[in-house]
Order: sequence, then structure tokens, then C-alpha cells
Amino acid sequence: VRDVCASPRRARNAFCAVRPPGHHAGPRGAVGGQSAGFCLFSTAAIAAAYGLACHRDVLKRVAILDYDVHHGNGTQACVRNTRPTERVESFACAGGAVQLTGTDFKPWLSLADADNIFFGSIHGFGAEADTPPDEPKKIASADSEAGGAAGQFYPGSGGPVDQSAAPAVLNSPVALRTSSEAWRREMAEKLLAPLAAFRPDLLIVSAGFDAHAHDPLEAGALLDRDFEWMTAELVGLAEAVCEGRLVSVLEGGYQVAGGPVSSLGRAAAAHVAALMDASLTRVPWDATACAQRLERGIAAEAAWRQARTAAAPAQELPDGSAKRRSKRARSDVDYTQLQAEIEAEEAANAGAGE
Repeated sequence: VRDVCASPRRARNAFCAVRPPGHHAGPRGAVGGQSAGFCLFSTAAIAAAYGLACHRDVLKRVAILDYDVHHGNGTQACVRNTRPTERVESFACAGGAVQLTGTDFKPWLSLADADNIFFGSIHGFGAEADTPPDEPKKIASADSEAGGAAGQFYPGSGGPVDQSAAPAVLNSPVALRTSSEAWRREMAEKLLAPLAAFRPDLLIVSAGFDAHAHDPLEAGALLDRDFEWMTAELVGLAEAVCEGRLVSVLEGGYQVAGGPVSSLGRAAAAHVAALMDASLTRVPWDATACAQRLERGIAAEAAWRQARTAAAPAQELPDGSAKRRSKRARSDVDYTQLQAEIEAEEAANAGAGE
């Protein structure tokens, strides 16, 4: 945050590869009586609060956008804690239970914080049963706050009615394993346009990569190119409204076997490549142009899949099942072994060059 706010600028944007993640940690630790996942500190909220407090000559408004497959309930709680809210706590004791009620809030900079903070999140929500991947399932408002109930995807918050104006909290829940196309359309329409209208002076991105189709959580259906698309649009938006000031922090993403060729490694690499793409600073961003780029990209992907299918039509076996296009036996990839082979090859090449 210091580097992107410095004068002269020391960085146009930044990616912080921090672990553990932080978006489930609230102002008092775990939120709503649940565990805080792997989170200890609400990294994104701390970065935003630090920016408002210590760089007030540059920053008047800050925004946090979270695209982890889990709802950032901790970050949201920190954002809402800038406004007085009633807090109820229950304690068990020998004589029964004691309930304490009080008002809890802690402004980051001033009492006007609530008007200067935006939090938006796109995340998986609803039952953990299999859902059709083609379109986001309509989520009933009655089920909007499951509270982590049995069968509900963790943490069970961030439903369609969980919105507020001051501070600006905008949740865009989608069904688990929502398709790439539906996820991108939802993000462009429900989050990017309102974010641009808010016009922050600093954009913090909670970059979770556990919505990847190859993540062991199996809750998402995104590919490397989807994380590249999200990052590119956010970079363009930041260039349009806040001179490119964007700081990204690592949240989820758990397929680490294979190192650089794992889904986490590839998605993070696509994210960083888009952050470093100088051409994005010259692309004017607006919601209409974003929607047009998105539809062109989706159409091109559909045409590529159609051409690929036509070039190698599936053949049926006598039992009606599809015949393999290759005679090579297919098996799961051992990413740990693959990484070891890559490292051994690099070491051999380095030794040969000496």
C-alpha cells in the first residue's frame, strides 16, 4: 500500500503472496460463532484501513473486491464494524447462560468511514449437492443466510439479501461449480459496474484461486484464463478510476502439489501476468466496453470448442460409449513427480552450462 501510494510511485500495483489467508477473520477473530478457516488477520481490511489512515492525502475512498470461492465474511464484518451495530454475546456458566448486549464499532479513520468503503464479493453459495454448471442457480432469498448450516457451503453467509448501502456491501452469490461464462457475466454486471461507479482511490483485491476447476475443494469451475480475465478487467478499472492503485492479496487456493504447474501456481501466474501487462494501462475501461469484450471472448471460446470437436469427431463403440481419440492409456497426473522431473531437468541443464 505504501508503494502504490508513494509520491513518486514506487509501484503501479502489487501482488502479496501471503499465507495464511485472511478474509474469514473478523474484527474480533472468528465471525458468527464459526471457525475462521485458516485465517488469523483480516489482511485486506487491514490494508484498506491502513491506506485510509496513513495516506489520507491520497486516499479518500477504498474498495475491496473478493473473488475467492468462499464468502469473505470476516472482511465484511470489519467493513461493517465502522458503523455502530448491536452485539450480543452469550456465556455458559454454572447457573445457566449469561447474555450481554452492547454497541460495537471501531472506525478506521473517522465517523465518516462508512461512506468511503466498498466491499464486493462473488462466491459460491448454497447446498453442496451437485448443481448444473451452465447457469447460476437462482438462490431463494429465504435461504440467503444459512449460517453455515449442515449441507451449506462454508461459511454460509453472503446471500442475495445480504447487502447494505453505508458502508457499501455488495454480495453476488452463485451456485457451486458455476460455469466460467456465467461467473464472468455475473461479476461484470453485478460487481464491476457498481465498483467503477463508487470510484475508489485504492482497490484491494482478495485473490482466492480455490474456484479453479482443479482445486481439491471441487467447488468451482474456473480455468486459468478466467483469473486472467478478472485481473485484466480490475487493472483496467483501477487505471480508469484510481491511477492504477491496486493491491492484491492471496486468499484461498489449495492445489499445491506440482508447484508451478499446480492449479494454484498456474492461476496465480495468470493473475500476476495480467497485473504486469503494460498494455492494460492504455485500454479505456467502462461497463459497456467490458460487457462487449466479455461477449466477444465467450463467442471466440465457443467457436474454438466447436472447431476442435469438428476436427476430431467422437466415434462410438458398439455399446454406444464414446471411443477414445487417443490409444494412449489415460491416468491421473502425479504433479509431485512432474515437479521433481522438471527440477531435475533444470539442474541438469544448469550443470551442463557451467
